[in-house]
Amino acid sequence: MKCGSLENQAVKAGGLGRTPLKAVQHAFANVMEAGNGGCGFAGECEAGKSCGFVITQIVEISVTMQADYYEASVSTNGRCQCIDPVP
Repeated sequence: MKCGSLENQAVKAGGLGRTPLKAVQHAFANVMEAGNGGCGFAGECEAGKSCGFVITQIVEISVTMQADYYEASVSTNGRCQCIDPVP
């Protein structure tokens, strides 16, 4: 399977934090983790690059206040593409 064969994947994830920003940051980190997992290790990329998830659209960001923390939900669309590995 080629790396770019998964187009327009919908990936949604949540995150928790003591501030709204921290909750959203955690949610985005979880989106990237889930997206990269969906891109798998189908290493159909040129040498030195890896198949990773790239967000193409942010559909929705919501933050809910709980008793003593915030809960964020991030909904995105994205695709897999060959990217330089993060150092």
